Amino acid sequence: MRRTARTALLAAAVIALSAAPAAAVIGGQPALGGGPTFVAHAVIGREFCSGTLIARRLVLTADHCLAPGGPAQAVGSLVTIGDRDGGGAVQFRRVDGVETDSGTDIAVLELSRASSLTPAPLPDSPAAATAATSFGTAALVVGFGATSSSPPASARPADPALRMAAMTVVPCYSLPTPAPTTADTMCAEPSAGPGPDGAQPGTACNGDSGAPLLAPDPASGALVVDGVISQGTQGCPPDGGLIATTAAATFDWLQSVLYSQLPPTAPRPPICERWRRQSLAQTAASRHLLRTAEHEHGRRRAGTLAARRQVRRRLASLTVALYEHC
Repeated sequence: MRRTARTALLAAAVIALSAAPAAAVIGGQPALGGGPTFVAHAVIGREFCSGTLIARRLVLTADHCLAPGGPAQAVGSLVTIGDRDGGGAVQFRRVDGVETDSGTDIAVLELSRASSLTPAPLPDSPAAATAATSFGTAALVVGFGATSSSPPASARPADPALRMAAMTVVPCYSLPTPAPTTADTMCAEPSAGPGPDGAQPGTACNGDSGAPLLAPDPASGALVVDGVISQGTQGCPPDGGLIATTAAATFDWLQSVLYSQLPPTAPRPPICERWRRQSLAQTAASRHLLRTAEHEHGRRRAGTLAARRQVRRRLASLTVALYEHC
């Protein structure tokens, strides 16, 4: 991939769900009939994590799953896509490269060979992704691992099985262990009753880092990847909540990674044209602000000069990113 990252990443600052892979979905139920075939699991170094196939050669997971060795440690790791215990199709691939989004707990694993399984659907716009994070939204967490929090913290599921559980999007301060809400995170707790696909209430636990949090698309009602599981309540109590990185916060970055997989002659997706128009509009607005600042302050202040350089650098990087990926 064009921007394959090979440097160490930001370490997780709180309890992360891969740090002690004692369990996956607590409560809930087995994902029978193969479940969603786009859910994957990977062993990266000593870490066991879940993930989501979002393109034929791309698996979305959590950034902290790459610790402590960073992206270099992930290369060559084995990824299993699908659930053989549920009777569905299963494919095995090695990691060939890694993409990371600086400052968020999200990463994309590039597979050595394309998978023939159907990738998970993603929101088709930032607005759709944001709408799906509204408080009270019914969600579904799907992940691999053991089925209780009783094994020792160092245990790794010998035969991971896919499970799913119904959850509800809530304010992060309402969790049993309140968590700070940031622009790129969302929180969920076990639902009061059955959720999407008839799933029973439950929550995530160690081993579920990188798993998808699925929510209905506001327009179609189909389940889409609304978040990537990042953290959970320590000890994994049945009523514990979770924190996920939102698809809305990383929408543009994910789109650029997906576009980089297209051959140069492939037609650009419709969303790419919309993104181009929005970016050009932002560029025009920035240039207007730059001209206004120059008119008001001229070259009299060092701060104005620094601001102009910063705006110009931003415009340059925006233009390069836009035409590189679209």
